Amino acid sequence: MKRIVNITTKNKSKLNKIFTDVNGAALTHTAMAYQLDDIIMQAESKINALLPKKNSAGARLHVISGGSATQTAYKYSRTVTAYTLERGAKSWFLVTDSVKRREIYPGHAGGERLELTPAQSELAVQRFKKHNFMTQEQEV
Repeated sequence: MKRIVNITTKNKSKLNKIFTDVNGAALTHTAMAYQLDDIIMQAESKINALLPKKNSAGARLHVISGGSATQTAYKYSRTVTAYTLERGAKSWFLVTDSVKRREIYPGHAGGERLELTPAQSELAVQRFKKHNFMTQEQEV
């Protein structure tokens, strides 16, 4: 069973503890609770471009901290944090079982990947088709 924590100001200390326990002494490229607000804002804008807000619950954002890729000449790995956020009906939640310490190597970067449910994916495709393109048979 997955455990989740609502991402709210009230839960910041709980979120900080989760990340601190996973990250240990590593601080430079790892995730911290204070960064979640910016990541959620970016995720909301991605979802809002694809779906109506009422259909956004259940979407997930898989995140790997660490920023941009290092030069391939750099020979050491970086400690980063991988975790998943899940969109609820009104707010975002951290899936606590997903928070893991990882190593990434030169030339690799952190990033985010948005995962939609099958129903959301179908709705996003239909919305995209309706607003963003036409088939070649149609006249301009």
